[in-house]
Amino acid sequence: MSVDDHIVISNGRCKVALGLGARGRIGIGVNTHIDVVAGPFHGAIFGEDVGDYGRFLKDLSHLHQTLKGTAWLGDCDGLFTLALKGNGRGEVVVTVEAAAERLPRIALSCEFAIDQTYLPAIIERLTQQLAKQDKA
Repeated sequence: MSVDDHIVISNGRCKVALGLGARGRIGIGVNTHIDVVAGPFHGAIFGEDVGDYGRFLKDLSHLHQTLKGTAWLGDCDGLFTLALKGNGRGEVVVTVEAAAERLPRIALSCEFAIDQTYLPAIIERLTQQLAKQDKA
């Protein structure tokens, strides 16, 4: 999977990139390569059963239209969470945590802000990736 296949959310210093793979083992989510950069720190995990991407897409669209609310995505094991929360004035706070293990907890997390004008590109990229998934 190349970087071109990833959905990237970034402010230039911090980033989360999601590479969608096959359907997960329990069939609700999607296996996802998750890459997180937080300043000088970098980590990557393989998230099993990450989803519901359809709901996440709807929540992102609502966030773009209203500038308020939260779009949330996570995995079934509680090792990955991503939230985009609008403040109603155009700023979107992105919070991400990716953990490799539960005990002892080994995780990389960060919080950063993006402008709501980034949302259409994120929504378009996610729509493209979901369409590819439907064809597979």
